[in-house]
Amino acid sequence: MAADGKSKFVEILNLLQETRGVSLDEAEKIAINSGNVLSQLKTLGETLQTRGHTREATAVNDVLLICEQPTELGGLGLDPNGTIAENEEGEIVFLVSAWLESLNSTDRAKARPKPLPSRPEGRPGMTLSEKIFAIHDVSQKGYVKAGDLIRVDVDWVIASEASWAGMEATYKLLGQPGIFRNDRFWLAGDHVVDPRVKEMPQVQRLIDSSERAKKIFKMTEYQGMNYTIMHTEFYRERAQPGMLIIGSDSHTCSSGALGCLAIGLGAADVTLPLVTGETWFKVPESVNVELVGVPKPGIGGKDVILYILQQLKRNTVASERIVEFTGPGLQYLSSDARFAISNMTTRRRNPRHKSDSVFFKPDDDAQYAEKHVIDLEKVHPFIAKYPKPDDVVPVTECAGMDLDGCFIGACTTAEEDLILGALVLEQGLKAGLKPVPKGNRKVVPGSLPIIRRLRDLGLSDIYEAAGFEIGVPGCSYCVGMSADQAKPGEVWLSSQNRNFENRMGKGIFIQANHHRIFIQSGSFGNLASAATVAASSFEMKVTDPYELISKVDLDRWNSLRGVEKAKQGEQSPNTVTYVEPNGSAASPPANVDSVQQQDNSTTPEVQLQKAPDSAPEKPVLKGKIQRFGDYIDTDALAPANWLISCRTKEAIAEHCLEYTHPDFRQKVKDGFNIVVAGTGFGCGSSREQAVLALLGCGVQCVIAKSYAFIFQRNMPSLGLLGITITDESFYDAAVDGADISIDINTNTILLDGKEISFQLSTMEKGLFDNGGITSAFNKFGNRLFEALTTPKNLAGTGSQSGGDANPHAKLQCQPVSFSTMRCELSSGGRLPCARCRRMDRECRIETDFKRINKHEKLEELEKELRQLQSSIITGGQLPESSVRDDHSVNAHSPAVVDPMETESSRDLFRAPLPSVSSVDTSKLSPSNHLTAKPVSGKSLDRLNLDPERIHKLFFIFFNQYHPHLPFLTPTASPDVYYQRSPLLFWTILYVASRRYNEEPDLVVSLTPSVKGLLWESIANPPHTLELVQSILLVCVWPFPTSSITTDNTFTLITTAHVMATRLGLHRPEAIKDFSRTDRRLSQPEISECLKTWAACYIVFQCMAAMDGQPSPFSDWTIDRLSKHDSSPLVPEAIHQQVRIHRFEARACASINGLPKFAEGVARSGESISLLALLEQEFVELCDSFPEKLTGKQRFEPLGDSEKENSILLDGMGLRLYVYYLIEPSGSDVRKRSLLRAFSLAIDMIHKFSAVAERPNFTECAPQVYFQVASLGAMLILKITYSSYSAFVDCEEGKRMFHVATQLVRRMSLEDNDLPGRMSKILTQLWSAYARVGPINEEPTLKLRTRLSASLLHDLLWCWRETFGDQGHGTVANNPSNTGMEIDPSFGTLPQPGMVPQGQDPTSNLSGDYGFDMLGFEYMLDSELMSLFPLNFDGSALMTS
Repeated sequence: MAADGKSKFVEILNLLQETRGVSLDEAEKIAINSGNVLSQLKTLGETLQTRGHTREATAVNDVLLICEQPTELGGLGLDPNGTIAENEEGEIVFLVSAWLESLNSTDRAKARPKPLPSRPEGRPGMTLSEKIFAIHDVSQKGYVKAGDLIRVDVDWVIASEASWAGMEATYKLLGQPGIFRNDRFWLAGDHVVDPRVKEMPQVQRLIDSSERAKKIFKMTEYQGMNYTIMHTEFYRERAQPGMLIIGSDSHTCSSGALGCLAIGLGAADVTLPLVTGETWFKVPESVNVELVGVPKPGIGGKDVILYILQQLKRNTVASERIVEFTGPGLQYLSSDARFAISNMTTRRRNPRHKSDSVFFKPDDDAQYAEKHVIDLEKVHPFIAKYPKPDDVVPVTECAGMDLDGCFIGACTTAEEDLILGALVLEQGLKAGLKPVPKGNRKVVPGSLPIIRRLRDLGLSDIYEAAGFEIGVPGCSYCVGMSADQAKPGEVWLSSQNRNFENRMGKGIFIQANHHRIFIQSGSFGNLASAATVAASSFEMKVTDPYELISKVDLDRWNSLRGVEKAKQGEQSPNTVTYVEPNGSAASPPANVDSVQQQDNSTTPEVQLQKAPDSAPEKPVLKGKIQRFGDYIDTDALAPANWLISCRTKEAIAEHCLEYTHPDFRQKVKDGFNIVVAGTGFGCGSSREQAVLALLGCGVQCVIAKSYAFIFQRNMPSLGLLGITITDESFYDAAVDGADISIDINTNTILLDGKEISFQLSTMEKGLFDNGGITSAFNKFGNRLFEALTTPKNLAGTGSQSGGDANPHAKLQCQPVSFSTMRCELSSGGRLPCARCRRMDRECRIETDFKRINKHEKLEELEKELRQLQSSIITGGQLPESSVRDDHSVNAHSPAVVDPMETESSRDLFRAPLPSVSSVDTSKLSPSNHLTAKPVSGKSLDRLNLDPERIHKLFFIFFNQYHPHLPFLTPTASPDVYYQRSPLLFWTILYVASRRYNEEPDLVVSLTPSVKGLLWESIANPPHTLELVQSILLVCVWPFPTSSITTDNTFTLITTAHVMATRLGLHRPEAIKDFSRTDRRLSQPEISECLKTWAACYIVFQCMAAMDGQPSPFSDWTIDRLSKHDSSPLVPEAIHQQVRIHRFEARACASINGLPKFAEGVARSGESISLLALLEQEFVELCDSFPEKLTGKQRFEPLGDSEKENSILLDGMGLRLYVYYLIEPSGSDVRKRSLLRAFSLAIDMIHKFSAVAERPNFTECAPQVYFQVASLGAMLILKITYSSYSAFVDCEEGKRMFHVATQLVRRMSLEDNDLPGRMSKILTQLWSAYARVGPINEEPTLKLRTRLSASLLHDLLWCWRETFGDQGHGTVANNPSNTGMEIDPSFGTLPQPGMVPQGQDPTSNLSGDYGFDMLGFEYMLDSELMSLFPLNFDGSALMTS
């Protein structure tokens, strides 16, 4: 026992007290505190039982059972009399905490009505599944029928480590609210984890995620990795008849063999019942498959289901339905093919999982959608040929087919199948058959308990003697996404469950022009029973197992599989007691339609609050049709081999349908964004990535004749519109490329001049309207399903008379109406309401209460604002609707400002601000910037401006300059600005005068005067908000200068930052903490502070990056503004820029934290790991932006600010890639990153060039655009003239370099200013490099101490050494900045002389450079994969 064994016992006692409120007296503690922890637990359990704490005693005994069970059976394998290690004691304490918490979980579960012994009189018949739905129905009506929309509680949630990764992401988006029951979550590591690959980062990430879930949720049912395939031991040990089980895997239905209802859903859909304990269903129709006849010996469940698929086909009669198997033939199916109701429960090791069984049977008059009879006597050994599970033929038809591999395993291969497979191999070995040397043979039992039993029976030795490798429990070849993958072109025979294209292993392809061209197909998988695979494994040819099966001793066979010999037709005594669902509507009225909400409505989804009278309309979806056929499966939509590495919808979208329809993604980009398909769209696995891949590609809607059940659930849950249309005339008109529009407000489709109606269920519409299930949860919380399944007339639901059962149902009390709480009225309408009474709050019932929709209220306020602005501009009267009385805004409205609060803050804001700061001013139209003319002219020094010129200049500023960084108030008049601050007034005029064509010399006159006024204001405190704003303007549009060394913008922005901090702009809600007076700001003033502070941060980062300095500037306000849910008081344009520069600052700080790297003397490879992680973060940042902004959906038009911020985002990425130039190693990782940098630079310049077509954009652009254009040109130059030139399009690089230099030139304000000089420098550098010719060296830098500005200063120093004497008459012998590390070997370029005037600056480039598109996937190596779990395919940062 560990030294702290006694302390562990004390910890257990504390857990007992804290979790369950049970404490022991001192005498009992002394009596227990002896022996090791297991001995103490045993005594503790006995003591608790004696004291009447039966449930706590049972929990302790469950922990003891787990501790003593062998590890192969899911226990810890501890010896009660042995020594317990410290880590083992820690695990015991965890188990105690988990099992005690499970008692609290059980207490939280809803109590169900006790089942009835017989069917109530008058209740219509129900199928087996309808009865299970009825007993789980939260409304407890006791009756459901097909089509009802119901809310149900669930018994279990199950997941694999692969699907939990997606569930965890959803769980985090929900706010990590905790789970409903810690004892009913089954998580198994089976899909990807394998001892051979567990050290890989992406696999370790999955393991860590599962282990984290175990600890955080205190899971009782967790066995770790490779203990079992998730369905195997869950079915064998946990599922019970009558349960409702939800799993994040399409094979969850396996447990239905036990008489429970087990349904697979997508990861996001499964996360909600994990958290809330509930989910929703539109009760499906049921199909009755009656089994008759007696199967031949050795015929098991696999051959039976293959025969059923042959007869009924997949996705036909069972599509979107529940299949119930009945009939006399069931008695002949074994325990693993069909669960024998009474005798199989005795095989369970833990009696805890035997106590919740509820047995139902379908009523004789139950209504089935279809009935089919299957004769088991006709079942033979079958084979399902690649690639269709329903292309089933007898094995004899394929006999002799050559095989490359034989696989026995997957969740569909049960214990008895493995036993029969071993017996077939045994008979073959006895007959002298020997396995041929060619091919692969592998058997993967479903769990460690099965492996243990096979070993105890001696059957493992038989498999090994027949040449089979025995693998650890897992999905293995069946999913083909881990260590076991069939090679391209191989032919396999497998006992797994699916044989879709590329499922067992992917093909080989090459990358060319952003398209994948396949040169070899994936593997070919054919399905059969374990016995057939075993018989075929000897010669690696498909072989009928009948001859070998006939030699098996049937008595031994039945004994090994645990089936007692029975006479034909003799049934075991039926000891099961069947019951019926109970509930308030167990005897429903004659009109049973009133019992549940019938989900055939197309009206908008109704939530608990009253819907607005006129909900805002959704935009009409428009696009072109892209046609597909039947049975497009999820393996094709989201290939398994990319599921782990692709962590965003954009990443998995890059591989959507790449194996089957390689042109699909490009066609979506070209506008073919409406998918129209046939039957069974989305069949296959439950992976929600299939829907995410479509969303990531830009698909707006899917229309099909039918869908797979899980896929259809996943679409609304993830926010994809899915429409079902069965009318064949629609599909006749829906040809590929046809224009189509979809109006979800009227549920109509316009195609070929015709209108087609469609229906959406109320739940589908509710989820889609709310943006998916995650957004809906964030809106409604745990009441999500209650809100989305509650009928509109809450008071009248279930009422036969149609009148209001509760006359006060539509009333609300005021305190509740302004909160997220629900009003609970007392019976009879007596005041106060129940909730207010409990909370001791005043309760005021309003009979005319109407809930206000926040979004509509905001739109209404914005509309009134525009009317006010229009009135001010035109001098007209205010619209009548704009004059609201005091009662139209409630006391909680943030728009109401206390006059005293506003007045007390006038020392910060010198004049009142218009109350419009909360509006996104970046989106105001130019007409809104036509501010009122000033009353009189203004003078500065000897310069006089009349009102007309001032008015024009203000219009120019707010129309052409301010939208780039909209932190001022466009609607304030020039007089207001002059009243607030003459400096700010004149600074605005200076910026506007930079491109004032009517008076080109005005800027020359204004510059010295404004500059003097600025420095005078800085030198004479106190400083004001307006001074900070003025400094920001002259930093964004700086005074002209010809040298970086004389550019004082970095000094100015540093000063502005200090001033802003001292003023408290970063803490506007607590402004009084930065003042001598008790100041409180109004909401418009808070908005002004936040916008100015954000602008200060943005400009500071730009200046620091250009100067190559680290930024110490960050605080929690910036962190808050950088998140998705940033303050509405800040325009979206500023919000996006804050996020961009927030990452840039983080990257800079991270790099600067590497001392050797920052000093320019880093060792080779030292920074690669950090740079790779930062690059991954950059990709994730890009993915987090709107898809159209990052170029993922380029057919969707961009707004002006979005176009500009897209350029800035690319520019920030280029700065990140500069660090790879500083890295001295020549690794492939560095090479791939710099090639991506080249592509990103090309793309960024393309974007800039397109935006530059807007009038005056380039001329009025902020200085940051000069920086990014120059940087893009420099990166192209550096990579083009290096050994990497063979991998890039040099001609395109040359063209884009020329475009960039022209853009830089256009930003020049006067001759020889920074942009003008830079354009000349770039031209001269290209000419010099062109004369030197191709350079077969790695691109690198000699100057490495200026962070992301190192490339700029490196090339400037190179230019000085080459052209300095021509530019200034002297050659600079030293770097202009002290402390700069220069490599001694740094040389100069040849002296080519100046480029003759008029000559194309790029014309000196000689040589014909071919373009070889590099296939980045083939460059992946262990070095990269060891850094992070991200798939690079060369297009991560490219938009083709």
